[in-house]
Amino acid sequence: MTFASIIKLCHRWIRARRRRGHLAVFALVAAFYLAGGLEFLEYKLFDFRFLAAPRTATEQVVVVDIDTASLRELGVWPWPRAYHAKVLETLLKANPRRIAFDIDFSSRSTAKDDRAFAEALRRGAGKVVLPVFKQFDPTAADKQTTTLTVPLAAFAKHADLGFVNVRPEVDGLVRRMALDDEWKGRTLPTMAAALAPVATRASGIFHIDFSILPRTIPRISYARVLSGAVDPGLFAGKDIIIGTTAIELGDHLAIPLY
Repeated sequence: MTFASIIKLCHRWIRARRRRGHLAVFALVAAFYLAGGLEFLEYKLFDFRFLAAPRTATEQVVVVDIDTASLRELGVWPWPRAYHAKVLETLLKANPRRIAFDIDFSSRSTAKDDRAFAEALRRGAGKVVLPVFKQFDPTAADKQTTTLTVPLAAFAKHADLGFVNVRPEVDGLVRRMALDDEWKGRTLPTMAAALAPVATRASGIFHIDFSILPRTIPRISYARVLSGAVDPGLFAGKDIIIGTTAIELGDHLAIPLY
């Protein structure tokens, strides 16, 4: 064997070792990624992108805000259901695209107020979304059985239903939401999907766009809408979410950036 052929064999051996080494590193990284070991890095990259390219909201979504000012002005909690009926009637007159209540309507109020709200929902049929959610059943022996909380039948028959459950990631922050969820063989959209202006509903998970600046989302105090102190034109053609932001009510989640 010549010296040159020995050199060639050595090169081939080194290249083969390198390829095996590269493959081993690739396999190790792939396994680490599939096991979720690199998620923390992905989260940081997402957060950096959101911070680097902030943008304003489209103003298509308007929040009717159950805020501290409304709680103080109206003076009682929970509010009479007639309040929600009146707010809904006011909003419907403005001809919005959709109205979503992020409020639990699974229990009865007074018969009079329930009838008023049911009648307002009837007039808004096709425009209103009410929440449903899964939770653990505290009466179950195994403490792992879930139950579904839904609006009263008198309300649900006039509204679309949307899941409002959210699930944090491994870092404890809410970063993604589902487009639908299932209960005993029946699939329903989430409230986010029910509000989306699309003809065909999709399935799966989507990342929440935290580059949108929260301060640019229009927020109008619930008490002002209830009293008629707001120009109805602000709601025309909009997607309206009625829900709580008051810290006193505890409806807060941990998210990135904010």
